[in-house]
Amino acid sequence: VAEALRRNEIVFDEKGEVTAYFERDPKRDWRLSSGVGNPWAVELNKVGLTEEARAASDYWQTLSFEEKSVLYIEYFQHEARQSKLHTGTPLGARDQGIELPFFNSTSKENIMNEFFKIINKSLEIAIDNTSGNSIEQVQKDKRILTEFRNTMQEVYSKNG
Repeated sequence: VAEALRRNEIVFDEKGEVTAYFERDPKRDWRLSSGVGNPWAVELNKVGLTEEARAASDYWQTLSFEEKSVLYIEYFQHEARQSKLHTGTPLGARDQGIELPFFNSTSKENIMNEFFKIINKSLEIAIDNTSGNSIEQVQKDKRILTEFRNTMQEVYSKNG
């Protein structure tokens, strides 16, 4: 727990109660242990973007379980792209117990720019519908990703 606290990998609600946390498995990367918390909020909090993390968490709470899966999928797809970038295989880092940065940037401004690029790329993929989803699913994915991006842009513009 002390290590997770040091690394900002515990998510608290407004009452100070833990809603989610990352857990270390020696054979795997840190993994979100509770489905309650937003993994995007955890990553933003880890790099010091506290207000943005709070906004991501607040938006997450407005979504149904099914709607949250849209953001979970995008999170894990980005995680796989990071692994491929650094190890050559989407699951290489996790399989080797290698911890990779979620964001390639280090400054808060560049991290948020990277965040918005990730979400915009996800929007493009949803709209292109290469997965062959139903029109209803494409519209839902587009709505959730757009709302998430707009929420985050609004908070970042106030704090950035």
